[in-house]
Amino acid sequence: MQISNTNVRDRILALVKAILEANSIAADIRPQSRLVDAGLTSMDMVSLMLGVDGSMIIAPAVFPAAYQETVRLLHEGKTTESLRVFSERVLPFIHLFGLGDEVQNTKALYKHLGIFRSDEVRLPLIPCSRERLREVVLAYDLCQSAAVQQHV
Repeated sequence: MQISNTNVRDRILALVKAILEANSIAADIRPQSRLVDAGLTSMDMVSLMLGVDGSMIIAPAVFPAAYQETVRLLHEGKTTESLRVFSERVLPFIHLFGLGDEVQNTKALYKHLGIFRSDEVRLPLIPCSRERLREVVLAYDLCQSAAVQQHV
């Protein structure tokens, strides 16, 4: 079940407002304000269950259909099914990421898949090693095979 406790949402909005005020950032935060997860990939399913309205992480870009299905099922109140889709078709890929290595790993994957021409990154990012790319491709293939098996 999606957490619909308005107290939780109110607490999140109050926290966001306090952080913005502490940093002297003017923003109009209201109860109807949209919440977007803009960070921790490892917390994504929790954020979705708390009712965020969007995510700014890499998973939706790599697995758009699986991610949309996860969100749709969650909004329909089908938490178990949503968690199953997320666990089988998204999580094996994002589970590989350490702090700050999503960009170079995804860029290397996109080059491997023929989507990007280059996997070049600029400092301070460190290029994805061949061994790491093998792990990323393995996780990507695992997620893709789960999607195929689900539709068979």
